[in-house]
Amino acid sequence: MSIIYNKKKIGWNFRKSRVAESATIGSGCYIGDYAVIGDNCTIGDNTIIYDRVSLVRNCSVGNDCVIQPGVTMGADGFALKDWRKENF
Repeated sequence: MSIIYNKKKIGWNFRKSRVAESATIGSGCYIGDYAVIGDNCTIGDNTIIYDRVSLVRNCSVGNDCVIQPGVTMGADGFALKDWRKENF
């Protein structure tokens, strides 16, 4: 079951999802349950954002994309800092 709002299809439990006021969502998009769309994120037309996806901040997703369940974009990654130079 889903709800259509302004030509955007959103999951039936969308009340538990969070979309920042500064986010831009294209037409024909689907946003799944418990999704988090953060500040200044942009989602293109006809894109599918599945359940429990987090777009943390300043992320851009193009048109006709599919973001699979549980994906996190825009957050700090794993070991991006080269710790070996400091410890050896």
